[in-house]
Amino acid sequence: MQAVATVVALFSILFPTKSWFAPDQPWTVTVKPPAGQDVVLALTDFTGRAIDARGDLLVPGGAERTIELKQAFPPVSLASTYVLWAVPKGKVLPDFVGTPLVVSVRADRRRDAPPGAMVVKIDPMCYATITTGAGEMTVLFYYDVAPHTVANFIGLASGGFYDGLTFHRIAPGFVIQGGDPRGDGTGGPGYTVDA
Repeated sequence: MQAVATVVALFSILFPTKSWFAPDQPWTVTVKPPAGQDVVLALTDFTGRAIDARGDLLVPGGAERTIELKQAFPPVSLASTYVLWAVPKGKVLPDFVGTPLVVSVRADRRRDAPPGAMVVKIDPMCYATITTGAGEMTVLFYYDVAPHTVANFIGLASGGFYDGLTFHRIAPGFVIQGGDPRGDGTGGPGYTVDA
């Protein structure tokens, strides 16, 4: 069965000012809601637990505002994966507009490394749609536990790597495997990522 993988992000309201931040830099995002659509920012951990905000995080529709995440949500400084949402004024999660941002606060796990964040990466949340002869599948990513695998898949899919490849192993009720240009389970993109 051949497949085409398409990486999708919704329209944007939240924009990171850059993708990578050092821990001592301001971790800033710009909020640009459309005219007539007031939004309030909400932050959750990757399991969906709300993180308390400090101050007013309402952004009027048609306005533009830059938010410093460490000031707006002090717990975000702890190493973890968070999701930043734009919620329409008067609504609560799970209602949101635009593409949420994934905020990965990464610690240095080496022995004797200083505690706290080592680096922060902020990306628009993506999902993938795999189109096959048997229909479409939607793939959601575990940014919190597999950031390198997620980045690898998104990079390969965005570049068209998976387009036209087959699933070389289909075990009903258990697993499907693909991504092999040879079609027999022995190939790949020419490199591997750690499990």
